[in-house]
Amino acid sequence: MASDQIADSLLQQPPASIRQAAQLLRGLGFALPAIELLVGAALKNLPALAQSLRGFNERVQAFPEAVREGSIGLAKLGWYYDLDIPARDFWDIRAWVTEGNSEAITQYLVEHFERRAPDIEAALLSAHPVRAEPLRQAFIAAGQNLFFVAIPTLLAQADGLSLEILGGKLFKSANKQPEAAKGLADMALDDASLKFLATLQQNSGFNAAEQYAHEFPESPNRHAILHGRDPAYGTRINYLKSLSLLAFVGLHVPSVLSESRQA
Repeated sequence: MASDQIADSLLQQPPASIRQAAQLLRGLGFALPAIELLVGAALKNLPALAQSLRGFNERVQAFPEAVREGSIGLAKLGWYYDLDIPARDFWDIRAWVTEGNSEAITQYLVEHFERRAPDIEAALLSAHPVRAEPLRQAFIAAGQNLFFVAIPTLLAQADGLSLEILGGKLFKSANKQPEAAKGLADMALDDASLKFLATLQQNSGFNAAEQYAHEFPESPNRHAILHGRDPAYGTRINYLKSLSLLAFVGLHVPSVLSESRQA
């Protein structure tokens, strides 16, 4: 295969999802710069491949930071990313966050979570059998468009799972940082894992205290919902946002933690 064809192959076959991108990073042990140096002499006569390898290296190394920036921006809108979002799409999401294009973000994530909801709901029931009954009832309620019933249950289970998995509550905070963030800090995770979980290290729309909730006008707010201050939260979009939060805490956080421990 010619060098330019090899280069094209590297660039045209990126990791299929955020999950696979994280696994690639750990599988490489962040060693791409060393690999580039090791094969540099061999590549000196193959400039196209060398340039593509450098570009691939830079893209992979930059991905955790893109996820960090993008996920923090999503959480301000009440969304939490799904590890099965295609990795190539997350560059677009990060760009939309930077541009403040909440309309594009909402359109993309509504379509994504509408498509993924049955699989996410089944995965949550399987992963957390002790919580299966309240989850099942919430999912049934959502299927009947009873979102005022379903959403508080999802938020309660997200808080319980945060305490169970991270050792800190999601909706209890100090200095604009959820209690769960301390649990993450105590785990001494690698830098990439912390970036993949950055959205749990600061308050966002769902867990903002009452005096800060106005800073996140497009996000549901747990305190406003449970204390009766928001009589209009029961929408399909807010259900999908709540499901994205529950899936992040109950499925994706354990996955990232497991991958980090195995690295």
